[in-house]
Amino acid sequence: MEAISRSAELITFLRKEAKQSDRTAWVRWREINAYLFKHNHELENTINRAVARGRRSGSEDIQKCWSALSLEEKQEAQKLIQLYLDLERDTQDIVTFHRCENSLKQLGIEWSLSSKDAAEVNTWLEKFKENRFEQKVNIPGTIRILLVDFLARVLLLYLQKAGVLTDLGYTLLEIHSHEGFFVLCQLLILPTIILTWSILRDKQIIKKAKALFDDLGRTDLVLKVHHSPWNYLFVFLMVLMGSFTPKLAFEWGNDTASQVALMLSIGLYGAYSLLILKHFSKRFPTGQMIARQLEKVDLEVVKPELSAEENDEEIIELGVNLRSSNEKMEAYVLEAALFGALAFSAFLQIISSGSLGLEQIETFTSMVADSLTSFLRNEASNLTLTDALLHKPNLLALMAYETLFCSSFFLAVIASRLRFNDLTDTIDRFLNLSRRYNEKEEQAIIAQLDNNKVNGFTKQIRRYLSLGNLSLEETKPIMEYMRFFRTLGISTFFLIVVTGGLFISLNLSLVLLFIAVLSLMFFQLDTIKQRAKNLSTRIQEFYFFYNKKVHILAWSAIGVALILRSIGSDFGAIVMVLSFSLLFLHYILSLFVPEQTKLQSPNRDLFGSERAMALLSGISLKVALAIFFLGYMAKAAHWPGASAALVLGSFLMIFHFLVSRKSFKAPKWVNQLVSLALATGMLGIIFRLQHWPGNGLLRYLSLLALTLAGILIYRHRKLMFPATRNAVIIMFALGVLSQFKSTSFMLTNLSFNFKAYEKAVLFEDLLVRISEPMSRGGYGDATAGASLDSLHSTIATIDSIADMDSTFSTEELNLMAWNGFLIFKDSTAKESALKWAKQSISKEVGYENMDTYAHILFATGRLEEAKAAAEKCLEIIEQNALDGDFSGTQVLLDSIHAALTKRGMPPLGLTDTLPEPNP
Repeated sequence: MEAISRSAELITFLRKEAKQSDRTAWVRWREINAYLFKHNHELENTINRAVARGRRSGSEDIQKCWSALSLEEKQEAQKLIQLYLDLERDTQDIVTFHRCENSLKQLGIEWSLSSKDAAEVNTWLEKFKENRFEQKVNIPGTIRILLVDFLARVLLLYLQKAGVLTDLGYTLLEIHSHEGFFVLCQLLILPTIILTWSILRDKQIIKKAKALFDDLGRTDLVLKVHHSPWNYLFVFLMVLMGSFTPKLAFEWGNDTASQVALMLSIGLYGAYSLLILKHFSKRFPTGQMIARQLEKVDLEVVKPELSAEENDEEIIELGVNLRSSNEKMEAYVLEAALFGALAFSAFLQIISSGSLGLEQIETFTSMVADSLTSFLRNEASNLTLTDALLHKPNLLALMAYETLFCSSFFLAVIASRLRFNDLTDTIDRFLNLSRRYNEKEEQAIIAQLDNNKVNGFTKQIRRYLSLGNLSLEETKPIMEYMRFFRTLGISTFFLIVVTGGLFISLNLSLVLLFIAVLSLMFFQLDTIKQRAKNLSTRIQEFYFFYNKKVHILAWSAIGVALILRSIGSDFGAIVMVLSFSLLFLHYILSLFVPEQTKLQSPNRDLFGSERAMALLSGISLKVALAIFFLGYMAKAAHWPGASAALVLGSFLMIFHFLVSRKSFKAPKWVNQLVSLALATGMLGIIFRLQHWPGNGLLRYLSLLALTLAGILIYRHRKLMFPATRNAVIIMFALGVLSQFKSTSFMLTNLSFNFKAYEKAVLFEDLLVRISEPMSRGGYGDATAGASLDSLHSTIATIDSIADMDSTFSTEELNLMAWNGFLIFKDSTAKESALKWAKQSISKEVGYENMDTYAHILFATGRLEEAKAAAEKCLEIIEQNALDGDFSGTQVLLDSIHAALTKRGMPPLGLTDTLPEPNP
């Protein structure tokens, strides 16, 4: 290291004597030293100390230090000094070069650089110019760490707004401040966790990379993270949104202090994100990734030794690549100029049309900002879909923003042309020089000149080809930049077209959106398809060995849930949800597990239609079971959406029963009858579960059909598939059990608790009594006497022993309230119906229960509340574009208006005049 120290000291002295201010050659000299002595970690410190000494040393000190060096150290130092002089000459600073030479002569330093050492210095210089000291392996970057950080910050914001974070801070650290623990999490706890994870992950990546490099036997490989422009775009958006979390959490205003705090938040979060993005956001390298890049480099890098024929090939290759890059650049710039001008002219047209003013743009911007703020705060937004998409001023404001962004994206493409032209000029110069020397080489070969002369031409050709390829490599990031902004510009232009379609109709806009997505993704379909195949194959290979185990585990958990729910344990509901969720996931993952398809005549299936139908049948069964059991769980837990899932799953199962084969050797009519029997059995089950009209008759028909199917299965038991036999047995058992009210209830609710069954029977009996008039044995329309007392007592019993939120669904509560509205004559009973309607709305707001609520409010004389509820019904119809006859709501609203004008008239007797809403 003494030679490096003295050479750095001497070079510093020479630069001081030559009054050299340009540091280009000096920086390059230090970079080459770092490559030559990369395993010495003290190199940087050694050079820095030598530079400090060289700035204060005189000629006598330099001569004294030089004389103290050994012969080997002097030779090594001379090579390093010569390297610096060559670097100064290459920077075309001849004046400084001569001044340094003269200073060396004046110092009287012995200079005995051999031809071998000069050749070695020249080799160093050539390697540096051609970037061959190290082979860089590009590792694709990832934004996974920053995405986790951003989602965690949003979650912290939600917890802060909900008050959970404040309570947690007080419990753990006794922080009484409302904002203290949130700030601590944002500035210290979360960054510490993320950085710790990043560092540990980075160490694992480095360890794996070293192991891969050792396996390849390469010591000249270094990792380099390559982030696509899309990564930078997503990080920019995350930084922009994440920086607003303190503003949203503390509800900062628009004063100067808040603005300064916001800018400080953006700066800190941006620096933190760039730190992670630059140093820790790399993917795990694979042997395939490294081998592919090395193979690509071997194809692109010019060989160390070239023949006359290989010179021609390399020159042609460089010329083709240069022409291809120029043509792409010209196409990008032409497109950018055309579409950018169109977009900006559209913006000017929108602004100057008079249909849109600055106030409307500011209003739209405020609405969008408030909507985004409400979303991050988990609050209700004032910006509805109708306001955003169907209001002309908002559409014009949106198009104004889109056109501005579109033109700016295309302008960025045009701006990048300047740097690209400089590089292509350099490449063209190197290409012409290589062609010229190639001509001289061919003439020398034809004239049979000295080999040294020919080899000199060959070296010059290779040198210029290498420099040309390096310059061409520098154009790739520019082309990637241009392609990125071109894609953003075209995508924004498509958005403008889609937004324009909203002026006509939403359906037209959806069609235009489909065309836009198809246009942008069409040439990526093969890649998407291949990735989907890769994912499905990976899941298939993983889940193949766990398929049966997970199936047994899920049903065992369902058995445990059945036992817990039967003994009345509250933990049974949790186990039921987890077990059925596992069963749903199992059937979804089993779609990837290959099964042997049973084909009747594989050799004759020329077009693959029989195999396709067999696969479709198997897929439909798995999807049907997944959806059906999900609906079954929702129904047992009294969750919304249970009916839709049960119906969809049942009809998918019916489709499977009708199209799947039951046997290959049994008569065709046997297959058809068994298929019809299974389909009928499934219909009986779904009719029974949904309490649809005709379920009693269909239940007996399905049991009869399944009995016939059982007989056929028994007679042809050796010819039928095992799956068919199992399906008939299971369906027959379910059909028999559904005939009994107790077992049907227990299967539906996944509980063998007889007390719960008795309670349900009592509920049903009580509901029938209050829903029937006195003429049919009930007392729903009682107005006085013992019948009225019985009505009040029954309603009180229902309210006391039933937990409305868990026992009844939204639809059941709405039906109870509507029946009470139709039949109750007593005001106290009507109040109970009003309470049921409120509970239905509290579970889920919809047109049906809101309409019922409005009718009951009107019937009880609460006109103002009834008017608000009826108007809410009309708003729901408009927002959701509901189809049907909703004239009853308008009639009710007219009646409310009439009653408000004549407040003295009693609002009773409506049940005979108002139409029934469709509960």
